[in-house]
Amino acid sequence: MRLASENAVFGLPEVGLGIIPGYGGTQRLPRLVGTGRALEFIATGRRVKADEAERLGLVNRIVPQASSSTRR
Repeated sequence: MRLASENAVFGLPEVGLGIIPGYGGTQRLPRLVGTGRALEFIATGRRVKADEAERLGLVNRIVPQASSSTRR
């Protein structure tokens, strides 16, 4: 299960540095969002906010960000 806070942003920051994404970014991402969309992220370095990530299937659910008084 993949959860994201409402202010999360997803992307492949390595692309901005001219580096091939690591940690399975080129293998896992196409399985989640499809080859075409994954190629877009890998080639452009585009980032998506939590609501779009949920629509694309990157996350299962968006949860509210905890306030600083409730964090441990």
